[in-house]
Amino acid sequence: MNKNIIEQRFTKSLKTYDQYAIVQQEMLNHLADLCLKHVGQSFSKTFEFGMGTGMLTQRLLDTFRIEHLYINDLNTQFYQFFRSNFNYTGKTQLSFLSGDVERISIPKQLDLVISSATEQWLRNKPEFYAKIAESLKSQAYFVFSTFGPENYAQLKDINHLKSLSYWSQNQTEAALNSHFEVLFSESTKVNMKFNSVLEMLQHMKYTGVNGLNSGMYSKKQLNLLIDQIAEVTKQNSHYELSYHPIFYMVRKR
Repeated sequence: MNKNIIEQRFTKSLKTYDQYAIVQQEMLNHLADLCLKHVGQSFSKTFEFGMGTGMLTQRLLDTFRIEHLYINDLNTQFYQFFRSNFNYTGKTQLSFLSGDVERISIPKQLDLVISSATEQWLRNKPEFYAKIAESLKSQAYFVFSTFGPENYAQLKDINHLKSLSYWSQNQTEAALNSHFEVLFSESTKVNMKFNSVLEMLQHMKYTGVNGLNSGMYSKKQLNLLIDQIAEVTKQNSHYELSYHPIFYMVRKR
């Protein structure tokens, strides 16, 4: 997994992401609702990693009472984009932490760590879970959403498309159990419908997910690829692409 390529793709899609990331918006709102219902509304120190365009950040600032919110993504362009599009004048102190969350230092004595649709990009999940546990107060919460193994299920056997190695709920919970009590996990399925394969590929591109392997493709190769995608995604008069969101709420032991 090349995080430099991930950074480039998501930076390019900053202006289009919110319009096309329909599933991701639903995920972050469900995550925030779960947190509000089961964890609480007031926090002293909260850390959000993988802020992207700031959709979850804005929801946190609108819904929760947070004294100090630390937010993170791979470079400062994400934070600059957020501040230029969301005129925040509230009391929460905001601090942006730039860089790969697996490598940067994370503040200590946090009472909440939260993230939506980012955890799947981690290289070493068990090591990262340990890092998060170390940053949290005793009995504090880690709440996040990610994607499971049925994500983009239709495209898994197409040679020229990359796919992440998504963890199952059992794998994730086993790794979390070393440091956390798993209070809640929920798996859902969402099928997005498109009028054409090109519309589907456009959706993937504009949400920062370009599934094509790097390299140049001839017109013949691209047409063959489109035909292959059409064969596995066509459903009557439309084309379907599956998302597999999973939600977790865990508490430090």
